[in-house]
Amino acid sequence: MNLEAGRSDGGMPTSLVLAAVAWYLVAPQLLAGTAQAVPGVIRAGMWVRLVVAQAAVAGSAAAILMSAPAGRLRPGSRLFGLRPLDGRSLFTVPAAAVGAFVAAGALYAAEHAAGMPQQRTAAIRMVRASHGASLALAVLVICVAAPVIEELFFRGLIYGHLRRRASAGWSTVITSLAFALVHPNIPYSLLPMAAIGAMFCWCRERTGSTWASMCTHGLYNAMALALMVARI
Repeated sequence: MNLEAGRSDGGMPTSLVLAAVAWYLVAPQLLAGTAQAVPGVIRAGMWVRLVVAQAAVAGSAAAILMSAPAGRLRPGSRLFGLRPLDGRSLFTVPAAAVGAFVAAGALYAAEHAAGMPQQRTAAIRMVRASHGASLALAVLVICVAAPVIEELFFRGLIYGHLRRRASAGWSTVITSLAFALVHPNIPYSLLPMAAIGAMFCWCRERTGSTWASMCTHGLYNAMALALMVARI
């Protein structure tokens, strides 16, 4: 694997990629204090603040990447992997979403069988405390906003950068671990979230488009949200 910095292939220096990932890992912890205490009833404004905070973190991380000299950056659509969808997506998107759902479920079940403690994240508690308009907004945040923001950063910028320098396997491993680390409830969720991230990377690799991984991410989140609402 060769991740040399400063290549002039229209990409970004690896040092900037590492800095952006590090910020994405650290910044949510600065906001964690507000997410721990979940009131009995969630109002719509809390979901608005959540997605604004997530967009701010991802945007500031992306800004670190954009500090690369202009000559090194690709056009926006290529930089983020926003290629048009084609017929492959009709199979790949649902296959990747179902694969992520099954893989994560199996890993969570294995960890539970091994005696690892299960903890409900703040997001799960917030969903189950949401009703009416706040629940409708939760659906938009979880199934649309979060997938768009996270896929642009992880499968768009990060995976795309790595893939121009390394194999699909190494790019998937690194991107998926970074994706898992920014989600709460570590170490319990580390392997399941990494498996989910790997399926999103597979979708991105197979279709060549971050639009496809966004759709996969949104579909997976919709299935997970249905279970949260059903209290399964």
